Amino acid sequence: MLDNGLPKNRILFAASFICLPLVYLSYQAFVSSQIEFLRPSLRGKWITHPNPPIDFQQSSTCPDAIFYRDFQLEKPPKKEEIRVTAMRGFWIQVNKKNISFDSPGSWKSSILINLVPYLKSGQNTIRIQVSGPKNPPALLVEGNKLLRSGKNWKVALNPDLSDLSTASIALQDEHYLNDKPNPIRQSIFFTFYLIGFLVYSALGVGVLLIRPNKTKFDQDTNLWKKHGFCFLLFLAVATIQLHNVYTYSHTRSHFDWQGHVDYIQYIANHWKIPIATDGWEMFQPPLYYLISAVILKFSGGSLKAVQIFTTLAGLGNLLFSWFLLCQIFPRQTRKRNLGFSVIAMLPMGFYMNSMISNEIFSGSMISGTIVLSIYLLFKKRLTGHKASILIGLVCGLGLLSKYTALFVLLSLLLLLGLQLLTRQVTWKRIVTIICMVSLTCGWLYGRNIARFGDPFIGNWDEASGFHYEQPPGYRNIQFYTQFGSVFYHLPIRSRWVSFWDGKYGSMWTDTHGTFLNLSNPTTQLFGSLSLWLALLPTLAIVFGFGHAIKFLIQHEWNHPYFVMVTTSVLTVLSLISFTMEIPTYSTIKAFFFLSMTPIIGVFAAVGLEQLCLNLGKLRWIVYIHLSTFYGIVSYLFWYRGT
Repeated sequence: MLDNGLPKNRILFAASFICLPLVYLSYQAFVSSQIEFLRPSLRGKWITHPNPPIDFQQSSTCPDAIFYRDFQLEKPPKKEEIRVTAMRGFWIQVNKKNISFDSPGSWKSSILINLVPYLKSGQNTIRIQVSGPKNPPALLVEGNKLLRSGKNWKVALNPDLSDLSTASIALQDEHYLNDKPNPIRQSIFFTFYLIGFLVYSALGVGVLLIRPNKTKFDQDTNLWKKHGFCFLLFLAVATIQLHNVYTYSHTRSHFDWQGHVDYIQYIANHWKIPIATDGWEMFQPPLYYLISAVILKFSGGSLKAVQIFTTLAGLGNLLFSWFLLCQIFPRQTRKRNLGFSVIAMLPMGFYMNSMISNEIFSGSMISGTIVLSIYLLFKKRLTGHKASILIGLVCGLGLLSKYTALFVLLSLLLLLGLQLLTRQVTWKRIVTIICMVSLTCGWLYGRNIARFGDPFIGNWDEASGFHYEQPPGYRNIQFYTQFGSVFYHLPIRSRWVSFWDGKYGSMWTDTHGTFLNLSNPTTQLFGSLSLWLALLPTLAIVFGFGHAIKFLIQHEWNHPYFVMVTTSVLTVLSLISFTMEIPTYSTIKAFFFLSMTPIIGVFAAVGLEQLCLNLGKLRWIVYIHLSTFYGIVSYLFWYRGT
């Protein structure tokens, strides 16, 4: 299928792999009534209440919103139609006369309404009452400029319209998006900074893309020269993180820490695995909580011991990444050093590793699954049942730590399926892996299916018995297509603006305020500066990803890059789907990428090494840039008890 030497077949395969999930996402956005996605329109804007009453886990319903418009007509028109779409149900009244219409069956289907019989000369009013009921009501009216929805509409929550106020444009001008600029933007020299940085970035892109040089292999055989830098950097990072875990209180994190502690204490007290309805975080796979419960018991009930275990798990993620870099680039010391420096100094690792949370442990477990699977598949080859059993075991353990391990398993099965077509493996090897995965974690997912009808139950599912609601309550196309606000406003704003701003911001600094004091002016300055400096490693990661795709298409598909690319694509697309399904600010978190740490390291290594090769003797610019960025990260994330 893929070995006929024609890149066009591989291009077709790659396009299909990406397009099929995109078709699914498009269906979710524009068709599925379960997804709160506001379709784009050129003849009106989605409007909502400027202060929608949403309380997380406090209320199961949102009150109706009454949208109101008054306007003058010299004489009744001969033709006047509007198209109404509302999230979710609505009724309409024109000049105090109710208008009846057939229900469309889905709130995403619009209703065409003829207004001519209801309009009159002089003053006219339109009143549309919209019911969520579990989301903040939103309204789209498409029509002529006079009637289309926008800021010329009013909105109220009280039926008597006593609280009437100007409607807000959905996801654009809500009060929580305040336009406070970051300290860099406030500087009188900001224009010069911006021009200089844009020129610098443009030159960097040009150097990276215009003149690609081939990678030169190092000849170092001395063990210290090959691994000394990574070893010292690991010790430095370990020192910072161990200091942090001793000084950082787990109650400071806010990332559902109480739910995680309750889960651990439940197992320690009952020595059984809870079900999703037993607690806020008890939908999570149990491996982290089971190990933590054992530690809790043997430490005399010390939650600090659990914190230390979590930190050590995060450091283990770096060791897995180091091992993968050594496997992929065995003779390229500089490339390994550059890639490892990026993942070792990832801010999301610093602010997460001191918390009591399964995210750190699961990230490390899934990283280990990726690294070990690649090693067995490509370095030792999948030639025996022992290797197949081991791969199935680690995939099963990954699925016992977090649902996202599924994407690694799917990537491996896709690769093995292609190898089966080219007769590089037999179907028995694939069956062995699937059986081992089922034996390891099948009991958990089977129990979820039996109780809830879904293997991947979460506290956002009504079936779990919990209600999960936060602003903004919906998404739109701009949320997934725009990027850049994170450089102009305070970092905390990024998670409201767009998917990419939110992920970028929380990857390269703490935009949630769980570790940093975001009200501190110095923190704001250095945090904002770090986001600008992080553009270089981000560019390198994107270039490395593109290089991997190009390599798979032009050279060899049966390569570790296959697992890395497919896992990356599936993970990102799943997170887009997740944020559409749960349209709240708390789902915009980059630490869901912790499981991709080894992959990020490889892609960053490729991009940064290429940049250094193309710069030649000027590569010291890259070193200075990265050193400055790492210095700021070290300063910010040495916890001072604030």
